[in-house]
Amino acid sequence: MPNYIVKASVVDITRDRPKPEDRVWIDTNVLYWQTYSRASLRPKPPQTYQTRTYPSWLSRALRSGSTLHWLALSFAELAHQIETAEREIAEGAGQIPSGTKPKDFRRNYSSQRANVIAEITNCWQAVESLASELPGGVVEDAGLVASSLPLMSRCAVDGYDLFMVEVLKATGVIQVLSDDGDFCTVAGITLFTANRAVIAQATSQQRLATR
Repeated sequence: MPNYIVKASVVDITRDRPKPEDRVWIDTNVLYWQTYSRASLRPKPPQTYQTRTYPSWLSRALRSGSTLHWLALSFAELAHQIETAEREIAEGAGQIPSGTKPKDFRRNYSSQRANVIAEITNCWQAVESLASELPGGVVEDAGLVASSLPLMSRCAVDGYDLFMVEVLKATGVIQVLSDDGDFCTVAGITLFTANRAVIAQATSQQRLATR
């Protein structure tokens, strides 16, 4: 189990009722489970709670009138995840040789490439119908890099998520829906999650929020 130092406020979405005033950014992992129907065909498919609990919470949020957002930054991550999944699925089905490299998969298998593009297109259309783009959420200059670098020493997120967090704070949206436990190490945000390890440690560190 990861040893998290929990700095965010953590909300257990299995017990939460979304509110009309919520403004929530949806992390890429949740967008993937919500929109990509072939995820279960991968050699290592998502866990059951990931494909059920997060879509269920999103449905409740939409019914309650919550505002849901995506960031343009998420497109690159989602496209990469889908392409990787499609390559693994094609390998498992014997459609391409095992161990095919990503660039060879793109260049040498035109029908598979067409499938990847179709899946990414369909998934992104579903994202756009589910939520709205976060205004001001586009990376425009090197200033974001300068503001992101110091964050690395204060929390345990990767480079993609450093940008995400800085953009969120700049836009004033500090509610995050994610299964990525790294976000619980970020002070000043509220993490909506079903990650049991995060919830357990947030409970023990008195960072679990009740609403």
